[in-house]
This record gives sequence, C-alpha cells and structure tokens, in this order.
Amino acid sequence: MDANIHLGLRRFPEDNRYVDDGAYTRRSSSPSDSANQQTRWNAVLKRRIARLDFTCFLCAILYHTKNASLFSLPLPLMVLVWGTMRETRPGLIFWGIIIVYTAIVVIVSWLLKLQLFSLDDINLWFPADAIDLKLDIPSMIFDMTLLLLLIFLRCLVKYLENGIHFEDNSVEEDNDENMRSDVPASSPENSLADHSTMSPEDDGESNDVDVTEKNYVIMTLIKKCFCRVQKFIYGFINKPTHPGVDVYKYLFLCDIINFVLIIFAFRAFGSDVIGETQITEQIVENKVPTRFLVLLILQFTLIIVDRALYLCRCIAGKVILYYCLIFGVHIGMFFLLPSTTERKFNTQWTLQIWYLVKCFWFLLSAYQIRKGYPTYVFGKAICSRHGLFNFVLVKGFMLVPFLFELRTVLDWLCSDTSLLVFEWLKMEHIFYTAFHVKCLRDTNEQFSSLRGPPKKPPLELFIACGILLLVIGAIWFPMILFSFSMYGNDLPSEANVTMEINSYPPIYTMSAQSDNIMSMAARIYSKMHTTYMKNEKVTAFLKSYSNADIAIIKLGTVSDSSWEVTEQQKWDLIDKLQSNASVNINLKWSLSWEELGEEKVMSASGKHVHVLEAEVDGKPNPERVELLNLLKGEQHSALIFNMFPKFIRFSNHGKAPVVRHFMDKIQSDDDRAYRNVSLHLHYKGGNSSSWWDVRELCNDDNFDNYIKKFNTYDIHCHKLTLFVFNDNPLPEVLRFFSKTGVLGLYIGAIYLLSSIIRMICGCTTEKIMFYDMLNVNRILEVCSDIHKARETVGCYYERALYEKFLSMFRLPEPDELVTTV
Repeated sequence: MDANIHLGLRRFPEDNRYVDDGAYTRRSSSPSDSANQQTRWNAVLKRRIARLDFTCFLCAILYHTKNASLFSLPLPLMVLVWGTMRETRPGLIFWGIIIVYTAIVVIVSWLLKLQLFSLDDINLWFPADAIDLKLDIPSMIFDMTLLLLLIFLRCLVKYLENGIHFEDNSVEEDNDENMRSDVPASSPENSLADHSTMSPEDDGESNDVDVTEKNYVIMTLIKKCFCRVQKFIYGFINKPTHPGVDVYKYLFLCDIINFVLIIFAFRAFGSDVIGETQITEQIVENKVPTRFLVLLILQFTLIIVDRALYLCRCIAGKVILYYCLIFGVHIGMFFLLPSTTERKFNTQWTLQIWYLVKCFWFLLSAYQIRKGYPTYVFGKAICSRHGLFNFVLVKGFMLVPFLFELRTVLDWLCSDTSLLVFEWLKMEHIFYTAFHVKCLRDTNEQFSSLRGPPKKPPLELFIACGILLLVIGAIWFPMILFSFSMYGNDLPSEANVTMEINSYPPIYTMSAQSDNIMSMAARIYSKMHTTYMKNEKVTAFLKSYSNADIAIIKLGTVSDSSWEVTEQQKWDLIDKLQSNASVNINLKWSLSWEELGEEKVMSASGKHVHVLEAEVDGKPNPERVELLNLLKGEQHSALIFNMFPKFIRFSNHGKAPVVRHFMDKIQSDDDRAYRNVSLHLHYKGGNSSSWWDVRELCNDDNFDNYIKKFNTYDIHCHKLTLFVFNDNPLPEVLRFFSKTGVLGLYIGAIYLLSSIIRMICGCTTEKIMFYDMLNVNRILEVCSDIHKARETVGCYYERALYEKFLSMFRLPEPDELVTTV
C-alpha cells in the first residue's frame, strides 16, 4: 500500500479505491467486503421496509373506512391489536394471516359484486349487506392494491429473514424444542408413534389413550397461547426503564379535532337532531340532545384520563385504555351507531374523518406504549420554543375559561410534590409571565434596530398613522355606524289596529297585509316637502327619510269582526256611561317586519288611551252622551275627538310612537297627533248581530291645510290612512347593542376600546418589575429546575428551590440570587 501512495495514487477508504488521473483500479474483493456490501444493502431495504409496513397499516384502515363491512372489520383490528403493538416489527406469521384474510375478503366481495347470488331483502346486520356491492373500477383497484402491497411486503420480509429479524423465530423454535424435550417418553405424543403396532385386543385401552391425547394437545395449545398473550402484555408493563418518547401533543391534537367534529358535525352521530336544524340552533333554543352531551363528556373524560396517564407515566393504564377504546370505538361506530341512525358508516364523511383521526390516535398511542413514556415530563408542549407563534398560542390558552386552572390542578394531582395547590398555581403564573417576556424579547431581537440613530421618517409615519387611525376610528366608529347605516329599507309587512271600550270586547279590529301597504311615491313625497316647507321641524324630520322609507297603510272602516258582546254586557256599559264611572277608549296598533332571507319577525307597537270624562267644564261630556245614545239606538253615530293616529314612526326598539309635528294644535295638544273619528253601530237580524264602523272626519283645519294637499290617495276619507316612517332595521348582530341607544353604545364602545388600547400600548407601574426583568432566561431555568428536582432528587430540594424562586421577585437584585441558586 505504501508503494501505491508513493506512486501518487489516492485512496478512498469508504470503498477501497485508488484513483490515478481519473481512472481507478478496485482492490481485490474479500469476504469482509462482500459482507459490508450486503449489510449496506440490507440497511437500505430495512429503511424502506420500516416505512412500508406503516403504509400497509394505513391502507388496511382506509380499506375498512371505505367499505365499513363486517368482513373488512378484522383488518384494522389485527393491525391495531397485534401489528402496531409488537415490540419488534411484525413478522411472517402476522403478514401471512393478514394476507390470507385479505384475499378471502377480496374474493368474497368480488363474488357478491358479480351477483352470483341474490342479496335482496337482507337487513343491515347480515354480513353480505355490509359489504360494498358497487362494481366500480376504483373499488377493484383499491382491493387489488392492498392485496399486492401486503404480498410484496411479505416477500421482502421472507427474503431478508436471515438478515433482519422482525420477530425472534429462533427463540420460538427453541421454546418449542424445549417443550418437546420436556415431554416424557411415556407421554401420549410418544405413544402415537407406536399406536399402529398395538394389537386388536387393546382397542378399549386405545380409545382412552386417544381421548387423553386430544385433551393434552388442546390444553397444550391453550397454555401456549395464554403464555404468549401473557408474555405479550407483560412485555409492556414490566418494560425496563429507558428515556422513551413524548408524543402527547399529537395525541392531544387528535382528541381536540374529534371534539370539534362532535360539536359542529353532530348530525352524523345522532338521530335526535330535529330535521335540518343544526346543533347550535337547538342549543340556542335551550335544547341539549342527550347523545350530544354523552359524546362530549366521554371525549372530555378521555382527554383528562390520557393526560393523567401521561403525567403518571403509567404504561399499564395506557395499555388498558388503548384496548378498551379499540373495541369500544369499533363496536360503537360499526354496530351501535348504524342501528340507531339507520345510516351506514361509509355514507357519512364526518364519521369517516372522525374514525381516521381516532386511528391516528391509536397508532400514536401504540408507538408511545412500545417506546415508553419519557423520564422527565415537562407538560407544557406549547412552551417548548420562544417566539411570536408560541406567544399567541399561550395567550389563546390563557383566554379559554378554566382551561389553565384545569390543567394546573390536574398536573398537581398527578405529581409527587410538596407544594400546596395554591403554591403550584402561583408558580405557574410566574412561569407564564416570564415566558411572555421571553417571547416578546426574542421577537424584538429579530426585528431589532441600532441604538442611537433616529427612526426613519417612513417608519415613524407608518407606525404613527396606524395608531392614529385606530384611535380615531375607535372614537367615531359608533357614530358612523348609526349615521351611515347600510341596512335594508323593507316596509312593514303587516299592520293591526284594535279599538275597545274599557275591557269589553273590541268594537273595531282591522289588519292590513302587503297589498294594502305601499311605499310613498316620489310625487307625493315632493308634495309633502312643499306643504311643510315653512315648518323647520317637519323639514328636518323628513330629511332623515326617503320616499321609500315612508309606508302608506290603508285600513277599512268596517270592523273585520262583529261585536261579540252579550246583552248583559251591553246594558252594563250603558249604565257606566250614565254614571260618573271612568270610561276609556283604548286604541292599540302593531306593525310587523320580516327580515330578509330569514324567518324571524320584528314587531313594534303603540297605544293611545282616550278618557271620556263624565263632565267637561261643568257640563256633561258630549262625546259620552253621543256614545250613550248610539248604544241605546237613539242616534246613528257618535263623534270621538283625538282618537286615531295619522303619522307613526316604526323604530328599532320595539315601539311605534306617533309623530306630533305634522299637525297644529286646535283645542288640545292631542290635535297634533290624533284625528277625530265618528263611530257607527250597525245591527243585523234584529239585535242578534252587530258591528262597528269607524270613519275619519275630514272637515277640520289640519286636514284642509296639510293632509289634503299631499294625501291624494284618499281625499274623501273612505279609508283610515296611516303614514308610517320606517326606521331602517338594524342587523341582528347590532340589535342587542342598539337597545341602549346611540349614546349608551357610544359610551360603552369608547370605554372598552380605550381600555384595550391602554392595555396593549401602556404598561402600568406595578408591572414594570416583571416586564423589565434583567435576565428572564434564568427565571425560566430555575422553574425548569424545580420540575427536575421533583422528578429526580426529591421533594425537599423542590421546596428549597421554590422558596428561592419566590425570593427572586422580592429582592431588588434578582440576578445575584439566581447565581446563588
């Protein structure tokens, strides 16, 4: 070799080559070189096969998810119960069994798809009906792909069985040989060899020997299977201590995904969802389905139990939970759920996603069981790094109600500690405070700038303008929201008016539907503006409404219903009118509005009470006298002043008040809002049936000076006409805030936004000592040391470190104390 070096040849030790001017000559191969090449080739195949078996597991799970049949159900069960739980990788026995079973399933499925026998009138629980019967190309390709993939993997395992021991076959063979050697020479196994040489006289004895031999073989097989299962389980429970792995954050993520699926896609899990309603709508209606509650509690309990097992590092509990969930999930998903919902599993994509996520949870749990829990459990996966993303995650975690307290108390319960629960909570709060400061400082370092030079004007302009726009928008946003409201201007869809005397049956009821409700024409709106041109209040009021916002409602004068009053009630009312008792005429009106695209109805109502005094200026009240004569039949009509409204405003607060600016005062203030009416009582068939007629009087100054000039719809007052000014209805989201009015919303919004801005931009003096800690890294290290001391050296050192840890926030120089710690 030295001679080759002096000749200028270069040696490559990885493959024993010598290169000279671009050409190389290979040294003579030796048996060790061939062994190294074989080892290298086996390592490459081993790496590929290590991923191929996991691919086969996923394909088997996907195959069952697609078919959801009783024949394909054993495939995921064999994968999850046996294949993923092997300490070493599955060997030839496992792959041989799963290949044979898959081939049987594929053959039977194809026979059914080819309709070689009838499948009519078969219920859901018959196995044939549980198989996918669609004769489509993708299904056939998927079946053959799974079978070929399993056969290919088994061939590779067979080819490399001498180099890669997926399972310790030699040990099993030695155990079998030892078992055979333990059998005595006079045992039934040895007697089998001599059975053919027995004489016919010994037939009676041979029958007893056959029974003994069968019993011995059966008991031997049962004992062997039991020993294998016992060894299989004890291998996880009594596993030697080693570092292990930590996959809890992925398990928790799977549980959260399934939890969210149950909440937002519960329709696929239960049949107690009414029609097409969502579960959120039922909860809004104060209805909580029992199955929904049970599923949520079970999923929540699973999260709690899994967390407790993780903190206690209990492999035995994890194994029990793993197998219980495997059989529980498959029984519930493929037996109980189809029987209650009457829908197959593979027809609900939500159930398929939930099942796949749960299978990933099973695979991760099996990996956790095989490798064991880590020696040191920190329990804060989102705090493993310091950055803006982790800062946002921790902030979101802290904002969820009771989540921080629940996790902290559970950690305290499952840990061997000398701290009280409140001391533990205090330490956790200190840790998260230090973690926030650390994340913000690391983020500032990433976007740090040099000290000394002034900030560049574009940067100052960008930051300052953003803050100013935010503050100015917060100040004026409530006003802008109510001033420039972009809401729909739908007119009322229905109007109802009722008039009654005291508490007697109504004398007049009338309703107007959409055919009697119309928007004001632009021509009429222009005439109204012209009529009230000199009235500043009316002009300012009209500027807030367009002609499309003003509705004209026409009501009939004759009541829709007859006056359902008995003879006794009628004479009782006459007696009250003759006496000095108080008599009131009550007028009620209500307006309804339907929201666009929704089935909800918004309504507003108003009321007017007209009191009929017994005397006016020392004389009998003429209104009361005319009404009395009308009831006695001595008069055809009765005049009632200031009874019927003319202008109404439809507000967003559930009220419909009258507008008092459109008419002048003649005798009283009610002249500005209400019109005079005349009441007529009609009879039919003697006095057996009666009804009322209400008509507006159009002979006063307000009608001649104002209403007549723009009310071209009904000049002669053949109808009762209402002018409704429709306030644009707020969206349902803002309707709750509008109950306090513009001023209340403005004050509340300003106070809330100012508090948020001060919390973000400002720093109170009592928090400076925490937000400006000299070295936050040391605080986090001491907090980590407290957890490590609890896990390793004992609770006494945990208590000592905790007391020094609290002293760091009481002394003015915490860095010196940390150095001492």
